[in-house]
Amino acid sequence: MLVVDLKDPRPLYLQVVDGIKAAIACGDLLPGSTLPSVRDLAETLAINPNTIAHAYRELQASGIIHVRQGKGAWVAAPPVQAEPEQIASLRRRVQLLLADAYHQGVSARQVAQFVQDEISRQEGGQ
Repeated sequence: MLVVDLKDPRPLYLQVVDGIKAAIACGDLLPGSTLPSVRDLAETLAINPNTIAHAYRELQASGIIHVRQGKGAWVAAPPVQAEPEQIASLRRRVQLLLADAYHQGVSARQVAQFVQDEISRQEGGQ
């Protein structure tokens, strides 16, 4: 389900966060699904349990998962509607993505196609 890449410049905990977010977004993890324990996921990925705990704390702080000590972690229900500040934050991230793409020689049209491809992939998984 989840893979970490030691050559990826992102910290391992962010790779775990992003991997879980992606699994939820494409329907591999549904609301109410339980996540592996910190120890089990750390063992599966061969990384430090503190890294997984950090990722779970980030996901919990974002409201993406619920964690209860001794009970485990599970996927939270998605929000019914995004708050205006969340939409503004997402818009800023898209602007940064387009700026990064420009500086890598990727056109906005190509980025739009990547987004459409990902939407199609995620819709196919649900």
